[in-house]
Amino acid sequence: DGIMRGKVGRLLSHLAAWRAKHIIVVSEGLANRVRRWRKPLSVIPSGINLERFYPMSKSKCRDEIGWSPTVKVVLFNRGSDAFLKGEDLVLESMEELRSCGEVCQLFVLDGNVPHDKLPLYINAADCVVLASRHEGSPNIVKEAMACEVPVVSVDVGDVRERLSESTRSCLVESRDSALFAEAILRILREERRGSDRALISSLELGQVSRRVVSVYESVARRMWENGEEEA
Repeated sequence: DGIMRGKVGRLLSHLAAWRAKHIIVVSEGLANRVRRWRKPLSVIPSGINLERFYPMSKSKCRDEIGWSPTVKVVLFNRGSDAFLKGEDLVLESMEELRSCGEVCQLFVLDGNVPHDKLPLYINAADCVVLASRHEGSPNIVKEAMACEVPVVSVDVGDVRERLSESTRSCLVESRDSALFAEAILRILREERRGSDRALISSLELGQVSRRVVSVYESVARRMWENGEEEA
């Protein structure tokens, strides 16, 4: 079902791009797919609420959630599509960690946590992992960066671009369970806690909204100048 939904979604996206006056995508990877339509194009990553996602005390967050203060916790956002989100890679990597004697716990977000509580869980975690097969501009990575919580991710969507300046607390690894586990292990054992919030300051919701509105205004102005009545 997930594969079929993905194919239908891509087909509809291409039809929309073909008819569009201007195309907005959230990553350079997506931009490369639609450039063949030779339409005006803007890359605007999805924004996040920096007033909601910010660094909090890990111990206090764990107290509120009810997690042990000593167990290492890896947070994984599976959502409703385990295949698309790469749950198999995450589970295999956790087995690799256990086989090398690392005591840690995987907490899976599958819709079981209200979004307004998500900052608590991110701040309570030792590491956030992303293993998706397809992504545009995954919010969980940016939300973790806003909370200054380490991230281990595969190279998907705009993740490498987001993490390119994060030299301390975020790692991009291949879709190999042993290597992915090794990256997680480095984060857990070194207890990395970065200062990556500044790297995503331009993705604050208000700034992103203004960029999107600016595109719509330019399209409306161009249509008015050309005497067009329909988008």
